[in-house]
This record gives sequence, C-alpha cells and structure tokens, in this order.
Amino acid sequence: MVIVDERDYIFYGKHAKMVRALSTYFDVQNKYRFFENDLQIYILAPIVGVLYNRVAPISKDDAMMVAIALQDLNAQKVQIAYNFKLIMLVIDKESLCSKERVDRAFSGYYDPVQKGVMVERYNEYVRGGVEVLHEKLIVNSDGDYMQSLYKFLFELNNRYYKELSSEEIVAMAMSYDY
Repeated sequence: MVIVDERDYIFYGKHAKMVRALSTYFDVQNKYRFFENDLQIYILAPIVGVLYNRVAPISKDDAMMVAIALQDLNAQKVQIAYNFKLIMLVIDKESLCSKERVDRAFSGYYDPVQKGVMVERYNEYVRGGVEVLHEKLIVNSDGDYMQSLYKFLFELNNRYYKELSSEEIVAMAMSYDY
C-alpha cells in the first residue's frame, strides 16, 4: 500500500514555519540542526503525534509553504507506508476492536473514500507531531537546543520505556482479540 499520492507533500502556514525551523541550522557555524531535511520530519512527526495524542488541522494562516518532492517521498514510501499502517493499528482503541483496526490498516485503503479519510487522519498526526517537535525542541529551548533535545529524549524515555520480561510480552500478545 502506498499513501504517497502522485504529487509533492506540502506543509502550509504555521506548520511550514515550524518545519523550516526544525530543519534550519541553529548554530553560527552552520553545523547543527535537528533534521537534515523536511522528509525526516515528515517521517518522524506522525509517530510523535500519536505518542503525544496530538492532531492538528491544516493551517493556511499565511502563504508560507514547504514542499517535500514526490521523488523524495517515493524513495521512503516503504517507511511511510509502515508508519501509516502502524498508526492505523494503534489509534481509536476505544472505538474499534483490534480486528477492525487491522482491517483498516491493511485493507481499508482499497476503498477510495475510506483511504482519503485515513490519509487525512494520518496527516493530522503529522501536523500534530510537527507542533510537538517544534514546542519541545525550539519554543522551550531558551536558545540551548542541545539541552532541549536532551530533555525531549529524556521525557520520551521516561514516558514510554519499560523493560518487559518475555512472559509479559507473551501475555500482552495473547491478550489481543483477533
């Protein structure tokens, strides 16, 4: 399954500004930046959006646009499709059973209407993740970007890392209603 359309992906308005800030050098020697390119942000942002339960509508509050070229998207389409399926599997746990989420992730894209809804939902998480990354790495940095990166990674580790025994992993896997 490919969620990449036959066109560039475009960030608009405030999200374009945030993406630009995240991929711009932040030191005077132009050696350091959080992301080498906008595509890296597009790949990571939906995961961050889901982890922080943040979605955002499209923002065209000004004319700024940042485009990711179709050829760059196609070069990463396997990773993008993986992220897409992963997100379709983990969201809506309260309203959909695991079978419905699996069906949505692996076969829902055959229906053009359903695919459009799913892609827009995914893009809401992309934009939400961009907002979180911008807040955590740029806005709350006080100019010390390395410290803000450290704090963000430390927060993620404390929030989501948990050592599990193999028995706990098996028990979790067996608990899903397939």
